[in-house]
Amino acid sequence: MSINDLRELSIMELENKILDLKKELMDSRFALATSQIEDTSVFKKIKKEIAQANTILNQKINDMNAEENNESSETRASRKVRTGVVVSDKRDKTVTVSIELQFQHPKYGKIVKKTRKLHAHDESFDAKVGDTVKITETKPISKTKMWRVTEIVERAR
Repeated sequence: MSINDLRELSIMELENKILDLKKELMDSRFALATSQIEDTSVFKKIKKEIAQANTILNQKINDMNAEENNESSETRASRKVRTGVVVSDKRDKTVTVSIELQFQHPKYGKIVKKTRKLHAHDESFDAKVGDTVKITETKPISKTKMWRVTEIVERAR
């Protein structure tokens, strides 16, 4: 059976076809064990057909799931955006931004503040120490830089 013929089958028909091919493979192995056939090229052909049918079945299932979720495979997750204060601008095209995180302690329930320092790419050298900036997650630019300055929210006085 050709690939185009397999693509025209429904999901249920493909599953039945795979079961039939597996049964045929088992029968061929039994025939080889009882010396009824000598040509082993049959195994390769049957295994290839099973693999093709499985591939087409998986593609159809993935397409069906994508339609249900109304998502295309090309959409990507939105990037994280954080707001923080520039604490250092000494490096070339890089600023260090301090971000204050607040979360509830899992056991005691108290609100805990934690500070993180992130390195952000600043192409235009606009951000200075004390400025409040908005940074966006991006692909890694260097070993420690995975953020980019998108806008300066407030200038330092």
